[in-house]
Amino acid sequence: MNRKQYIEQNPLCEVHLSIDRYVDCTFGGVLDHIVGLPSNGAKFNPENLMTLCTECHNRKSGLEQHESCLVQYREVEGENVPCEGEKERIIERLAKYLV
Repeated sequence: MNRKQYIEQNPLCEVHLSIDRYVDCTFGGVLDHIVGLPSNGAKFNPENLMTLCTECHNRKSGLEQHESCLVQYREVEGENVPCEGEKERIIERLAKYLV
């Protein structure tokens, strides 16, 4: 799945959406790799993708600079994707900064 396809299907920032706020990321949003590419994160696997607004993406990137990968992950077809429930956990963690 490429950026355009994913964002067409998931146009809202997934962190803001979790607290019932609607930030359209169709133009200018970020397709984020939950498990980063330096950690062999799956580039095109939808399990490893989420739509973020610039604010949420910058916050996640800042946390990653201090903690490296923020989620536990497993290997699928030679690449890493988040373990079950990890996407929701990182979304919840990022949402705490918005309240």
